[in-house]
Amino acid sequence: MKWISRGFVVGLALAATGCVQPAAHPPFPTSSLSAIPTQAPTVTAHSRPTATLTPTSPPSSLPTFTPATEETPDDDAALWESVPVRPFAWSVVNPEPPRRVPNAVRAFWVTHGADGQRRQVSARLVAQTPHAEMWVEDGIWRDVRQIEEAAWHFETQIYPRLQAVFGSEWTPGVDNNARIVILHAAGLGRSVVGYVSSADEYPRSVYATSNEAEMITVNLDTVAIGTPGYYAVLAVQLQRLIQWAADPNEARWVKEGLAQLAVWVTAAQPGCDPRVYLANPDTSLTNWRDTGSPRERAAACLFALYYHQRFGDAGIRSWAAEPLDGPAGITAALREVEADLSFESLFADWLVANHLDGAAGATPDDPYQYTHLDLPAPTAAITYTGQPISASATVAQFGADYIVLPGQRDLQVTFTGALTASVVDVAAHSGRHYWWSNRADESLTTLARTLDLSAVDQATLTYWVWYDIEAGYDYASVEVSSDGGQTWQALVTPLGTEDNPHGSNPGWGYTGLSTGGREWIQERVDLTPYVGQAVLVRFSYLTDEAVTGVGFLLDDIEVPEIGFYDDMEREDEGWRASGFVRTDGEVSQHYLVLLIGQGDAVTVQRLALDASQQATWTISPATSGWRVAVLVISGMAPGTTQPAAYQMSIDTIVD
Repeated sequence: MKWISRGFVVGLALAATGCVQPAAHPPFPTSSLSAIPTQAPTVTAHSRPTATLTPTSPPSSLPTFTPATEETPDDDAALWESVPVRPFAWSVVNPEPPRRVPNAVRAFWVTHGADGQRRQVSARLVAQTPHAEMWVEDGIWRDVRQIEEAAWHFETQIYPRLQAVFGSEWTPGVDNNARIVILHAAGLGRSVVGYVSSADEYPRSVYATSNEAEMITVNLDTVAIGTPGYYAVLAVQLQRLIQWAADPNEARWVKEGLAQLAVWVTAAQPGCDPRVYLANPDTSLTNWRDTGSPRERAAACLFALYYHQRFGDAGIRSWAAEPLDGPAGITAALREVEADLSFESLFADWLVANHLDGAAGATPDDPYQYTHLDLPAPTAAITYTGQPISASATVAQFGADYIVLPGQRDLQVTFTGALTASVVDVAAHSGRHYWWSNRADESLTTLARTLDLSAVDQATLTYWVWYDIEAGYDYASVEVSSDGGQTWQALVTPLGTEDNPHGSNPGWGYTGLSTGGREWIQERVDLTPYVGQAVLVRFSYLTDEAVTGVGFLLDDIEVPEIGFYDDMEREDEGWRASGFVRTDGEVSQHYLVLLIGQGDAVTVQRLALDASQQATWTISPATSGWRVAVLVISGMAPGTTQPAAYQMSIDTIVD
């Protein structure tokens, strides 16, 4: 039986788990703000290698899958690798676990979702369980019995289930308290139903507005205690606490998908409305511009649901705990559950499942279906009507164009793709290459080298920069160490600032936009205080937990007094890069092209492209016994938000 509770998904769970971020950013570190989305749209149905495509085996009741001889070449490996996580000291502020008596009162910092302003509220302890403290802001009417029931629902239905599937939060945590603080407050803005903030995991000596607790904040203006939406908020935010402890700089789309999955594993209801994505399948699963649009979040949620269906609780636990991030982390997690799959092959299966969702003849082991969801077909990009088509198009990286080919006549399809895609749409200051900081949440990337200043009495460091950094929250800096890297001193730079509105500036740093366009700016820093010795110089890029800009770019670094100059055009010039990537701003563009044939049986094939990303195929729906054939096209370039361009022609073969 298949079912999906539409009203729950749209009216409660989707609102609780967040598809729209607040307009303003809350103080560092960024809170994971959940929001109330709009109603989901209604889905409307609708010398090159040459091959003749027919079923690769006799018709059967099960789909067949013909894999490509090899997966997408990994010639941009640096962009698949995980970015170093920002250091965390795991400091505990209480030598003994706190003892809380009923009706205790304490102050908490809360964040307004619209403007990011922090304020203190006084709250009272209403109920406790072994793993939860339920606090309510003073002045808000409360039903004690209702809160006690909610506390025990969290204790018995949410906490143990998420522990079993995802792992554990940091416990006893910064406050040496095994209980999670759940604050019920008001006046947080209509865009917020609940949030967690990693700032609360730090002592106040690091962040003055830290609540020094593993903590969930619930906005009683937008969700009522004891409702399904309320429990969805608790499930999503507890999963975020668990994920932060396991892998805080995991790719944003993975974090969001796993958080939405928490609603499913605790309530057997999706934490999203998949129709938002299926109505717009040309949406990147992996490469988000900011905090994620509603359809990007729905894509991540649906992928996590599919992963859980295929590999169960054990597969999700391996995925959530895997230190590698994004696609690399998924491939590693799949190996742990003994699945002979990579991320790319699982992604291909997922695209097919989204279209077929259990076609006739499917069995419970069929990878191309959802056993507990009844989904509409993805909206087609093109439906061939018999007239020749020749078009230029784009498809999102790790998104999908579905092209429907009715099964009356044999067809010739010609495909031409691009060879490269832009990762950073900025040309080098000189030559072709520059260093790029990379971009990821909760990360610290660095680029360091030794400079020998022992023979000079003055020294000047010059370099060219371009940057797009989340203003006031993330920072790039230039630092010097004279003790072998044990300590670092941030240097004063002309474009930098010492302003530190949210506690994340390392002392002096770049933040915001360097210019209004793509122009590079030369910076000049005095190294004279460090002459007479060899020193380490490094460029660092520190990010918080939610929004990241394009990052920090470096070119043409020079110290003229010692004859040092590097234009970045040679690979090995003594730099030690941790997360930084030497790049020309482009990556190789590859494509995934799948053919789905639907008749009495289902056939799935991956179609090959040559090294120039070109091919011509003859597709024979009628002679293959297919009522309809569907081409699925996806871009497969890592690390870029730029879509993949392609050209396609479709024509009927005349006998």
